[in-house]
Amino acid sequence: MKRILAFMVDFFIIQMIASSAGVGFYMLVIRSNQEKMTAAGEVIFPLLIVGITIWLYFFISDYFCDGGGIGKKAMGIKLVSEGKRLPLSVSLKHSAAKMAVCTVYPAMVIYYLLKRQLPYDKWLKLEVVDR
Repeated sequence: MKRILAFMVDFFIIQMIASSAGVGFYMLVIRSNQEKMTAAGEVIFPLLIVGITIWLYFFISDYFCDGGGIGKKAMGIKLVSEGKRLPLSVSLKHSAAKMAVCTVYPAMVIYYLLKRQLPYDKWLKLEVVDR
């Protein structure tokens, strides 16, 4: 349950950061180049900015913040790989997998409640431990 609460805290923070990044990008780039921007570009570019922002948050949290972001720190947990700090390659893969899972968040909560482990954690040999 701590992990779900930690993700909810992180997701709230990510929403604020990603929304700010998307709005900032819109104001600085799209609005000033509106006559040159296509309708597809007006949708795709902000989504890319938001996606990159989410991935960066997860990556920075995993690799530079000892296996967890603000949510995991608040819940007193962290991720480890085979009992050790997450290596760079695992942090990169975990961040990408976690970002993809955000799109099906409710399904992953149910999966986690049933299995007590997320599919990408099993694949990457990660476990959640107390800090």
